[in-house]
Formats: sequence, C-alpha cells, structure tokens
Amino acid sequence: MNKGYLKIALLSMMCASMSTSFTSCKDYDDDIDNLQTQVNAIKASVEQLQAKIDAGAVITGVTTNADGIVVTLSDGKSYTITNGKDGANGTNGTDGVNGKDADVWTIGTDGYWYKNGQKTEYRAVGLNGTDGTNGTNGTDGTNGTDGKDGETIYYVPNAETGCFDKYIDGKKVESTNISWRANVEGGLSAVLDGTNLIISGLDGDQKSVTINSGTPMGSVAFIPSVMSSQVAYPTTDEPFYNLAYYIDDAEATTTKTFKHLTFDKSNAVKLHYRINPTEATLPETLNVGFINRAVTSRATGDMNNLLVNIAGDQIYSAGELTLSALINPSKLAASPKNNIVAAQVWAGTSPYTSDYIAVSSKAVEAVIVNPTAATQPATYYARNYVLANAAAETSDFIQKTCGVTLDKAANLTFKYDDANGLNLYDYVDLYCTTESCMLSKLNFSGMSYEFSLPAEYKAADAQNTNQQWFVTLTDGVLTLNAKNLGDKPNTAAIGRTPVVRVDAFITDNAGVKRMVASSYIKVQITRETQQQNPQPDKAIVMPEKTIKYSQLTKDYQTFGMQMPWTDVNTKIYGAVGLTSTNLWS
Repeated sequence: MNKGYLKIALLSMMCASMSTSFTSCKDYDDDIDNLQTQVNAIKASVEQLQAKIDAGAVITGVTTNADGIVVTLSDGKSYTITNGKDGANGTNGTDGVNGKDADVWTIGTDGYWYKNGQKTEYRAVGLNGTDGTNGTNGTDGTNGTDGKDGETIYYVPNAETGCFDKYIDGKKVESTNISWRANVEGGLSAVLDGTNLIISGLDGDQKSVTINSGTPMGSVAFIPSVMSSQVAYPTTDEPFYNLAYYIDDAEATTTKTFKHLTFDKSNAVKLHYRINPTEATLPETLNVGFINRAVTSRATGDMNNLLVNIAGDQIYSAGELTLSALINPSKLAASPKNNIVAAQVWAGTSPYTSDYIAVSSKAVEAVIVNPTAATQPATYYARNYVLANAAAETSDFIQKTCGVTLDKAANLTFKYDDANGLNLYDYVDLYCTTESCMLSKLNFSGMSYEFSLPAEYKAADAQNTNQQWFVTLTDGVLTLNAKNLGDKPNTAAIGRTPVVRVDAFITDNAGVKRMVASSYIKVQITRETQQQNPQPDKAIVMPEKTIKYSQLTKDYQTFGMQMPWTDVNTKIYGAVGLTSTNLWS
C-alpha cells in the first residue's frame, strides 16, 4: 500500500473511531467542528511521522496505550495511531476505549517474538540450533556416528494471511494458524520486523499497511587483515586464548591434588565486518550468531557451536560492524581445515551470512598474583591440594601439606594501628604465566575472588599460638580482632603472621562460575608501614627498651608459661608494649 493510501486509511480509521453522537439531536455544527479538529490533529501527526521517516528517522519501538499504537522514532519523538472503529458487539475494550485493544508484536534481544511485551514460545530468528546427541555404540563395538544437528526453527509474519509462516534452516515449510493480526473488526495490530512496521485494522478491515523506515541490509563481508598460517583463509586480528583447565574441591587425584578439568572459557576477540550498503539501517542491538563447518565436506552442514557472540558488545558505524566473540575450544576439530566460521546477522527475521574465516585457540594457564609489586607481579603460596570440608583446613594442612610454614616470607604487611584494615581485593589478580601478562590484558573477563580466614595457623612456640586469633576478615578486609585483644590490642599483634585463603573464579562461556586457582596469602602485622610483598628479615633488631624474656625472674617465667597464650597476649604483650618477635628473641 502506498504512502498516499496510508494517509487516507489512517484518516478513515480515525473517522470510524470517533463518537457517533452527531446522529442524535445535538448541535451538528459543534460535532462537526469537534470531528474536524480531531481529524486535523491526526492528519498532522501522520504527516509529521511520514516526514520524519522520509528525513531518515528510524522506528525504534512500537508499544500500546489506551488510545492505540505508539510509534517511537530514533529522534525520540512518538506518534500515536488511534484504535479502529467499534467492534461488532459495540462494547468497550479492556483499556476503556471503543473497539478491541491493539496488539503489538516485537522481536526481543533473545530472538523470540513478544506479544504486547510478553515473551511467546515462537522464535523470530534462527539462531541457537542445538547439537544432536552422539550415536550409540554399534553391535561390533565401534562408536556410532554423531547425531545430526538440531533444526533451527523460526517464524516470519505474513502480511497477506495475517499469520506467521514457519521456517526451518532458512526455508519456509508451512503456513501456520498462529495469528498476529486481530481477528475481529476494529482490532488494530502491528508487527515490528526489523525496519518494517506492518499495521492492520487501520480502516476497520483486515488489510495491512507496511511502513519501511530505513535502508535494508544487502550483504555482510569479513574485513581481512591477517591470513591464517594453517589454511588459505583470513583469520582474526587478535588471537583466541582459552584457559586450559579449572579446579574443584570435589575432584581430586589419588594424591589429593586437584584434577585439571577442561571447560570452555576464552578471551573476547573483535571481528570486523562490512555491511552493504553503507547506509543500511541496523537496530541498536543485533541478533548475531556464528555458523561453522568443515572445509572438506559440504555434507556435514552448518553448526553453530564454535564461536559465541557476546550480545550487546557490538559497534556499527559508517557501514562497518565490529563484533566480539568467544571460542569454545572443546568444539575445535583436530584438523585446521574443519575450523572455519561465518557470521550470521539478522535484520528482523531475515538472515545475512558472511564469508568464512579460519579460527584457532591457544591454551593458557593462570595463577593468583599481587599486581601492585614494584617490578613484576608476585605470586602467593598456591594451594594445590583439595579440601574435603572446612574442618580439613588445619594448621598442619596449611604448613605441611601446602608448605606455608612459619619461616616462609610474608606476602603482605599490615600496620598494627591501621584502622581501615587491609583490603585484599586490591592485591589480587589473575596472571597468565604462558603469555606473561594479566588475563584482563588478553581480554578475559568474568573474574571474581573469594577470601576466607582459616580457623588455625599455629606458631611453633610452646603455646602453639594461633596466628588467626589476632585478626578478623570481613568482605575481603583484614583487621585486628579487638574483641580478642582487649583494651590494648595493637602492640600485642605486632609480629604475628596470619594467613588468608583466596579462591579465584571465572565465568565460563556458558556463564557457569568455575574456580581456576587457589592460594594462601601470608600477612605480617608490623609496627611501621612497609612495602608490600616484603622479603624475610635476616636479623631482628631489638628496640632499646625491650625486656627480654630470658631476663625475667624464674618465678615470673614459670607463671608466664602456665598462662594460656590468649592471656599472655593481653596481659604481657599488650600491657608492656612487647611484640611476639621481641619475646621469642
């Protein structure tokens, strides 16, 4: 239907929706004036809408309100198309106006059709076909063949029938009875499919009008700048990396060390595509997927399991589209010829597929480090052994099993009178050992850290003083435990070396949280502020006013040895300003 008819249809629809009170014994002139005023207002609104579209504005949204359908344009302006004439029964719609309420169908960012903002079961774009299941073993004991990939089913609105057509893998297979158009006279309906807005019920019948606001896409082409060294295909500008493994306290080897469990986690790599024509209109959020296949065989068909599009992480400007993708390393074939990928961009329910590129990935490992170290990131004491439960994290486990003994150097220092405490989040990051840089520099994301304070870490003195007793941990911040240390808590804690466990997690490509590293951070409580990641002192310098334990009277020594170590800290160290280091010396 042409634009001229559209204006006439809208005007006739408006006239049909007006009150019929002018047929009564009221003043005809007043009614006619009132009608003319409303018609003029609708005519002006329609002309403004059409002018905006002709000037380059794009339809960005379609919603309903009490009057009908509201069309929003890219310039922020909104225009209302009023409901059709009264329904056959003459009753009010649920929104309180004459006629049936308007229905609006739109495509969500998840690729499904939404009716009046409510998600339906019908896909609008043909992404995310599932993999087929593996075949069963044959009678001779050999493996069965892999199952076929799941079908990609989606639905396209048909303006002629007013129903959705069913498509499988890009081909129409049937016309359905799923109606998108109002089935009663006077019902106003709209479908926003890409840049096309299909409206029905404008003049009280089932005819449809299609308004196009933008230039349709013609093709998608990869912009090559790097050629693969393995096959004769272009490849990505930056390489794909994937984490080699994750760990889990429920999965241990026979020696109680962590099993290295494989998973799909990669960095994000940008891919650049040319959209033709340059002035093509694309929505702010695209439905984009990737299909992959083997070079040597067409019979295998398309798959969509190798690259994962990062939804929303895309830039479109002057005909160039930049996408960010993840790679699933478990889906990489042994032969490079079987790892080629094309982008599939959907403009509404219409797919456009690019040329193929070659992809590969390099496995890397990560450790927890202190990123604030002066020269290079400093590692902590790695926990390579599993913990069955919290009770298993004893002092012996930390010192003997994991090797974090009392004589090992502290990783961080904490000044005894620092009221703010030590924020451990400032001192952890994941470092890629194979590439000698932080994971974030390789465009990995989804890292998080969890801190916990083991129940015990005992000194080798006669009282087995628990270093953990001196501190408390809240939301990753380590502070002195004033409740335990009493009225003079500060000096009694000087020289103590509590440990904190940090577990590093990362979300894999499927969004599942996985632990990738675990370490112990040894903290030394000091009298003066020191540089973080200190080295162990070769000698202890005694302050002039220090009273050596060996100089105390025999009776006092005996009394002191019989005191619980908690009382020693509060009644001796805290009372006279000694430190544990001074006393041991």
